[in-house]
Amino acid sequence: MAILIVEITPECEGLISTLPRGMGWSIEDESYREDGSGTITISFDGNDTSIATELALDSNPDVVSYKVVK
Repeated sequence: MAILIVEITPECEGLISTLPRGMGWSIEDESYREDGSGTITISFDGNDTSIATELALDSNPDVVSYKVVK
């Protein structure tokens, strides 16, 4: 199992529903700043993200950055 940490804009909604199926996504923590931007910590099955996951995150205009922590 690995952890995906995603920095988001205030407009981001339903992030986990935009990720590819089959990875066992589970939101572990959500932390928001006063302006509505924040960090979402998601655990998932596996050790690394797939190309489909990276494409989904890269194409989401409300994702500022992301990293995988193993």
